[in-house]
Amino acid sequence: MDYIPREGQSIRNLLTKLRDQHGSDLRLFIVGDKRIELYSNENREPFFFHPNAAMFRAKHFVRYGTDPLLTAAGIKPGDSIVDATLGLGADAQLLSMATGKNGIVKGLEASVDIARITGMGLSAYQHGFSPLIEAMRRVEVEICHHTEWLEKQPSDAYDVIYFDPMFDEKLTQSYGISGLRNFSFDEVFTKKAVEEAVRVARKRVVLKDHFRSNRFESYGFTRMRRKSSTIHYGLIETDRRQV
Repeated sequence: MDYIPREGQSIRNLLTKLRDQHGSDLRLFIVGDKRIELYSNENREPFFFHPNAAMFRAKHFVRYGTDPLLTAAGIKPGDSIVDATLGLGADAQLLSMATGKNGIVKGLEASVDIARITGMGLSAYQHGFSPLIEAMRRVEVEICHHTEWLEKQPSDAYDVIYFDPMFDEKLTQSYGISGLRNFSFDEVFTKKAVEEAVRVARKRVVLKDHFRSNRFESYGFTRMRRKSSTIHYGLIETDRRQV
C-alpha cells in the first residue's frame, strides 16, 4: 500500500484528495498508536478491531464456566473449531478460550479488509485480561469464502463448524458492528455451505441467527430457543468422533 503522511489533515480531506487520485474504490488505513482504523470513500464510519462483547463474555466464562455459544456448540478442551464467518472474531475468541492451548480455532473471512484488521487485532491487541489475550493469539485467520474452503477439506477434519452470518433482521447492534457491515463481503449463506460443513464436522454444525430467521428449519438445524434473547442457536449433530 502507498504510505501518505497525514500532516494534520482531516479524514474527510484525505478521502477527497485520494479519491481524486485513485478513484472511488478506495481504502484508507489510519495507523495510530492504539489501533488501525479503516475508511472507504463510500463510508465515513471507520472499521477497527476491538473485543466487542468478547471481553465481558470471557470474564463471565472464567468466573462461571458458561456461555450460550459454548453450551450450544458443546466445546471441550482440545477441540478443533472453524468459525466460518469470522467478522470481528468475538465468538472465535470465546471458542479459543474454551478449547484451550491444545485446541485449534480457525477463522474464515471473505472480506480482505475485515480479515486484515481482525487478524492484526487478534495478534497485537493489548488489555489487562490475560486469558482473553492468550485466546486471541491462538486464533488462525484465513482469507477465503467459507463454502469454497469447506469444499476443499477432507471429511471429518474438524470437530465443530460454526456459522454466524449477517442477520436478515436488523438488530440494535453493539458498538462497531455497523462499521463491520460497511466493509463486509456479500457472501451469501447457503444450504451448500451447510452440506459441506456437515461432511467436514465430526461433532456438530452450529448456526447463530435471529429468532425470526427461517434458515434454521430451511437448512435442517434443530433450533435451541432462548425465550429472553433475540438470538437463537441451531444444531446439526454429526457425532462421527473417533473413539
